[in-house]
Order: sequence, then C-alpha cells, then structure tokens
Amino acid sequence: MSILLKNRVSKFKIKTKDSHLLHIFSVFYDHPAMLNEEGWVMMKGMKILVDVDTMFLLESNISEFGWNKDKLLTCKITSNLEGEELNKHWDKLYKHATRVRSRMKRHFDSDKVVEMLEDLSISHSSPVEKDSTESDPEPENTPAKSN
Repeated sequence: MSILLKNRVSKFKIKTKDSHLLHIFSVFYDHPAMLNEEGWVMMKGMKILVDVDTMFLLESNISEFGWNKDKLLTCKITSNLEGEELNKHWDKLYKHATRVRSRMKRHFDSDKVVEMLEDLSISHSSPVEKDSTESDPEPENTPAKSN
C-alpha cells in the first residue's frame, strides 16, 4: 500500500554556504523559515532537505519523489508490511501527523504565519519603461549664472 504526500514547499530551494542548491520537502510547513536549521535533515544519497517531522513519515517506508521539471512536488511512501502490522504502521504515522498539526496550531498564530509568508514573498516588478514618472519631483529652477 502507498500514500502520496504533497510537498508544501515545492517553490523553494535552499542555497548552502558553499553555494550548493538543495531541494526541500515538507508535508507540514509552508515556508522553510518556519523551522530553524536543526529542523531540516538531508535525505541519504540525495540533495534534498526534509523537515524532521516529515522525515518521520519517510524513514520507515520506501520513498519515491515526484518531480515536474526542476520542482519537487510529491513523495510516494510505500510500506512492505502486511496485515495487522501494516494497519499499525499507518496508524502510527497518522497519529504522528495529527500530533504535529496540533503542535503547530498551538505554536503558530495563523494570522502571524500569513503575515510572515507575505513579508517573505518576493515581489517582481517590471522594468521601468521610461525615465520619469508622474510622482517624480519637478526640476527646480536654477538661477542663470551671471558673468
């Protein structure tokens, strides 16, 4: 049995101090800044950072990441367990996810999270097409120099 997990931070990448670009994956967090550096771990053999809460879901399963061009969109987790062991396994992961969501709800003020995400968003402006705008100050009159 498999479960498909959606990446909530698919539009972000992390640039390391030594200029390596890493993809990030999180089922729980909407922005990488919601966790400190210790909250992220590297997937073994991959250039993907995963938050520790999501890693709990991935580490006991077979993980297959889903990509669209250069965006990390999903991760399909599959367990080789069967019967009652499989049911216990999924229950354990479900309980973990509900605990994380509950902790997040208590910790993050939803209005502040929205405000933080808006502050962190990058605005793109179009290039200026003319040298001045209506809001530019009017040039001052300079008295003519007398010889």
